Amino acid sequence: MLNCKSNSEQKELKNQKEKADSLPYAICLFLLLGNCLGFTEAIASPNKDSHATAKIDAKLTDKRKNELGKTIKIYRLRTWVQGLAEISFEKDKVKLENIDKGITLLFKAPQWKAQMYSPSAGLYYETSAAKWMPEDAKTIATFRPSDPQTLVPGTAIDTTLMNTPCKLYSLKAREQQKVGKDARTWQMLLLKEGKLWTIAKGQFPKEVTAAVCRYLGTPQIDGLPLQLTATNFGGTPKEEVNLLKVLDRKVRADFFEVPPGLKKAKNIRDLAGQTANDAEVFEIMR
Repeated sequence: MLNCKSNSEQKELKNQKEKADSLPYAICLFLLLGNCLGFTEAIASPNKDSHATAKIDAKLTDKRKNELGKTIKIYRLRTWVQGLAEISFEKDKVKLENIDKGITLLFKAPQWKAQMYSPSAGLYYETSAAKWMPEDAKTIATFRPSDPQTLVPGTAIDTTLMNTPCKLYSLKAREQQKVGKDARTWQMLLLKEGKLWTIAKGQFPKEVTAAVCRYLGTPQIDGLPLQLTATNFGGTPKEEVNLLKVLDRKVRADFFEVPPGLKKAKNIRDLAGQTANDAEVFEIMR
């Protein structure tokens, strides 16, 4: 009886050994079939997708670093004529972005042409800096009694504004007016004096700085305006241009370029936001 039991155990052990010996062959067969069907690589490397994603993310990160690798100063202004705007510059280029109207003004060496573009309208307009005149600023300058462009710069001192070295000019009326207490309302709105803070004196051609001043509605001066306070004969001061913030911002390599794909406009009026609206006309007359 013991011998019979021993024989059965021996048979069981033999069967288990045969199964164990055949297992590697089964695995090899499975892997061979899987390779033909294209799914063994996924089984052998379950993290392949995550590795590929990591590589893509790394490439995108490097690309973003290249795109946003340059840091420049951005001067954010609140202007009476143009609304919220940002001005930035390098030694051979100037950019003024009108945030409220979606219009950007760009000047670049060596030609220093005035390039105005509107991504939302899909248009850009180009002319010489000397001839460039925005329609909205032209309208306001024509009808507004308290136009700051009637002021002329006098003495200047070196100062700082929000930790930015700049020039501070005292302004006075181009034509001296005799305005008494019995003067008419429009006469009291005429400007008597003012103060103008500017940067980048002597860095850009006069045609360029004059065009920027026309756009912001400030007296023309050698430099880029940062802040302007004007006082009328009624004694009321008004911030025509107010420096809100000085930002350090990383920008793309094409920050000072006209975006591709825009069509050239035949007239500056084709660009949206270049005609004074009803609210502006009402404000002009006050």
